[in-house]
Amino acid sequence: MKKRVFFIVAFSILSMQYIYSQSTTDAYMMKKGLFCNLINYNYTYFNKYWEGNLLRNNENLGKVESHTLSYMFNYGLTNKLNVMATINYSSNSASVAYLDNQKGFQDVGLFIKYNPYTKFVKNGFFDFFAIVGASIPTQKYNVEIQPLSLGLGSKNVYGEAIANFTHKTGLYATAVCGFTYKSDVELYKDAIIYKDKYYYTNMAPVQNTLDYSISAGYTQDDFRAVLKFEQSFGLDGDDIRYNEAPQVTNQMEYQKIGVFSKYYFNNRLAVEGETQYTLNGRNIGKSISYNLGISYVIGKF
Repeated sequence: MKKRVFFIVAFSILSMQYIYSQSTTDAYMMKKGLFCNLINYNYTYFNKYWEGNLLRNNENLGKVESHTLSYMFNYGLTNKLNVMATINYSSNSASVAYLDNQKGFQDVGLFIKYNPYTKFVKNGFFDFFAIVGASIPTQKYNVEIQPLSLGLGSKNVYGEAIANFTHKTGLYATAVCGFTYKSDVELYKDAIIYKDKYYYTNMAPVQNTLDYSISAGYTQDDFRAVLKFEQSFGLDGDDIRYNEAPQVTNQMEYQKIGVFSKYYFNNRLAVEGETQYTLNGRNIGKSISYNLGISYVIGKF
């Protein structure tokens, strides 16, 4: 009897995952025929940054702020195969810099998420997921005014693997590992300094990255809460030169910790919030970010 009750509870949790999926980095899938829409607002700021491994004050920039509005959809082709797309609009500014504020559309991305393996065990179930995707800039924005540029301007190809265990109580743990290939980008100038050498070219290399994260959370019918740690490694690149601006060739790395929660009003409507804090980094800002999103599912359950 206990075994039967467990499988009913586990199946209910698994079914809920199919309904409420939205992210490329979580262990959730959208059920076949359902179309989930997410609108998300992000606010990020920093007033200190790492010049290489040295943490410095932003005396030439002041407080750097970014406001980003994102739209993402997730469609269930099958219960095991989802397609996702996302686009962002961002506005970036610095409180004391001479640089003009930058605003506009960033990149557009398309992703495929596949759940090839689910196995029930005594007290829960394991899931494995694979994600592939790509993104390109929506326009030729200026990448030479970092950190206010809308992005790095590169064309990107992603690959990720996700392993997850969900306990029958609703507690779960997830591990993610991913790799991103980034193309070279075209500059307006005809020469660059890279790794302390001068090159007569208008093409600049952007570092590929290796990322991983671990998270632990709790999920029930109308609520989900997650504590997450993530780290990103730039696999090549140089450091910000002393008292100079960042550039796209820099080797950017970070360690972040975050808290995420989501509340479901019903099968279709949900709100979510997240905050992240940068613990350590290299050639990036020591940022704090806040997210607020609302999602709505279209389709027949």
